[in-house]
Amino acid sequence: MDGAVHVPECLRVLTVGDGDLSYSRSLLEKDNWTDLDVNGAASMDLTATTYDSLASLVDKYAMAASNIEALTTTSAPFINVNVRHEVDATNLSSFANALHFDRIVFHHPHTGVEDVHRHRRLLSHFFHAALQVLNPHGFIYVTLARDQPDRWEILSRASAASLTCLMQSVWTPPKGYTRKRHQSDKSFHHVLLHGAKLQQESTLFRFGRGVASSSILPP
Repeated sequence: MDGAVHVPECLRVLTVGDGDLSYSRSLLEKDNWTDLDVNGAASMDLTATTYDSLASLVDKYAMAASNIEALTTTSAPFINVNVRHEVDATNLSSFANALHFDRIVFHHPHTGVEDVHRHRRLLSHFFHAALQVLNPHGFIYVTLARDQPDRWEILSRASAASLTCLMQSVWTPPKGYTRKRHQSDKSFHHVLLHGAKLQQESTLFRFGRGVASSSILPP
């Protein structure tokens, strides 16, 4: 991390579309903050959100109840956690004029169907929504698997939202994190020789505000 990165003493983090909340739970360990460029942050105020309702979440994901309990009962002195459900990553208006975040994280966005145009629109509308609640010096993080960055046009979608890609790298997920499809408890896998399965490699993107290019969302 270079000296230009602004890191407040208490980092306000918003996670969206976090499946069974396994990524949010990983942030209860300070060692897992590294990817969020938080060197110098003494504490974190985490708002962990899911698209599903609480009832649907617990019914759909085997580890959801355990992850929620860990998040809501943590006694760690360096993190404060608020868990919210039924939060749409493309419409964060419920946070408008109330909360502004230093980091907004959307790991492995997926609508539950294999439709490239739908995912392009998802990224466009997410970027637009996230900018409404992002601090001026804040960052947006997105991870995509395998060839999704090219197929879903993440760089051009971000650019159209006046965002600049500041970094992209292979992402090593924290221990305990599992990638979940929106409609089920299934994870993303790549089938290897003899049927052995290995999670697909992911790319982590970090975006920040850039020169305005367009206020119109691409189709």
